[in-house]
Amino acid sequence: MTYNVKRWLVTGGGLGFAPVASGSVGALAAIPLFLACRQLGESLYLVSMGILLIGACAGMVWAGSWVEGVYGKDPGEAVLDEIAGLLLTFLIYHRGATWQIVLWGYLASRFFDIIKIPPARQMERIRGGWGILLDDLISSAYAGVALHLAHRIAPDIGLGSWMDV
Repeated sequence: MTYNVKRWLVTGGGLGFAPVASGSVGALAAIPLFLACRQLGESLYLVSMGILLIGACAGMVWAGSWVEGVYGKDPGEAVLDEIAGLLLTFLIYHRGATWQIVLWGYLASRFFDIIKIPPARQMERIRGGWGILLDDLISSAYAGVALHLAHRIAPDIGLGSWMDV
């Protein structure tokens, strides 16, 4: 694969070059993917999101050493890991496609990625694509679980259900 194709993939089509909060900007690319998959119905949603998640993870692991060679250790320009993370949050918390779910999922995913509860922070020590990716996946798993807990504790905050679709 050429340099430009790798760069386009890892930077989320260039979103990783945002001048501030490149990870948060890059994660936005997962939202249209999520919304498109939600239109497919429950079973196809799960399959299509799983395929997208596996593809994003494989792409980040595959290009990880190259990314670190070009941009440095876990660079801000690489946002495919943030995209994979938000996809995982939406896969774990799959209760509809309302604007509230998109907003809460995005905010929870970004929050947990920023604070990095263990073992997420420790994963950053791993070199290459796995190190870039694993902290985001762990943080996003925390986000998905947190959304489930929030829905149980306060069901009226707009976290929806399959019936809301």
